[in-house]
Amino acid sequence: MKTTTQKNLLYKPKAECMDGVYALDHVLGCSHGCKYPCNAYLAAKKLGQVGSYEDWCEPKLVENAIELLERELTSARREPVRRVHVCFAADPFMYGQELVQAATSGVLNLVNRKCDIPVTLLTKGAYPRVHRRPLRYANGDVVDAVWFERPHGGSLEGPLHPGNEYGISLSSLDEGFRERWEPGAAPCAERIASLKALHDAGCRTWVSMEPWPSPTILAAATGTRDDAAHEASYGTSIAEVLWMMRGFKALDELLEEVSFVDKITFGRWDYGSSSEWEDYYNSCTDNVRTFCAVRNIECVIEEEADILGSLEVDGEGASMDGGILRWNPIYVDELGVIDDEETDADPKPWDSRR
Repeated sequence: MKTTTQKNLLYKPKAECMDGVYALDHVLGCSHGCKYPCNAYLAAKKLGQVGSYEDWCEPKLVENAIELLERELTSARREPVRRVHVCFAADPFMYGQELVQAATSGVLNLVNRKCDIPVTLLTKGAYPRVHRRPLRYANGDVVDAVWFERPHGGSLEGPLHPGNEYGISLSSLDEGFRERWEPGAAPCAERIASLKALHDAGCRTWVSMEPWPSPTILAAATGTRDDAAHEASYGTSIAEVLWMMRGFKALDELLEEVSFVDKITFGRWDYGSSSEWEDYYNSCTDNVRTFCAVRNIECVIEEEADILGSLEVDGEGASMDGGILRWNPIYVDELGVIDDEETDADPKPWDSRR
């Protein structure tokens, strides 16, 4: 795997306003190759860190990450580090990337164990197998701690901080949707199973249901083009009702699958000022809020996709033109090449470009 170096690792993400909460990215790029596209890819391309979608899909490890972390976590700061997002603009447990996962284990060992700082994690991959076992401190105290199993079994990596938060990103339970929009990510069931194991071990877990697809995008990814065209033959109004019903059903099914989590975040596909699916998304938002309230789950509704509106690169601010990065779907041609030029914001399910 290729490597890169950085001058600094910790930074304050614009979207995080809580005191003491920092982020780090010990890997650049992501082999999941999400085609929404993701804000992290747009930001990296804007800042000249990657030249193309293909470059982004070949992740590079920050080879001096541990050296930087050891220095930055122990240095005096006006705002002491109380929590770290690992990674904020990449994926800490990239699916099938053992070198990335091993590097993440090293970061967790340093942040959790040596510095006693909790982390927040979010992945479209799958977490390692988890174990609970006693941990004896030097003073004789014994606590029940959580440990990750290293790849291929054997020894354990840890212990993990009891204040850690473990999340997965999930926009559908349908594998057809995943294969089209998240081709390199872990199967949906595998993501959920790995998160459930952490929940069962007593860890705090959460799910990011963002970007939630519009009815037409969901229909295009989960049904056949002939089915969608047949539905459209009933007339636009009836077809849209059918697609919305499919979307509500998919949302309800996903919520039930992740009902064990402590927190759910939800956001739409397109944050434009106007949307032909405004009523649909408002109804979805109400459904998520109600679901969480009934089950005493923390609920966060993302109103704007401005998470990476500005970054700090090598200690210096890097503006993203001050604009909001929108979750606009993009067209991918027959060869799988991303085209982030302006395209149809919401292609019809029977679109011949599929």
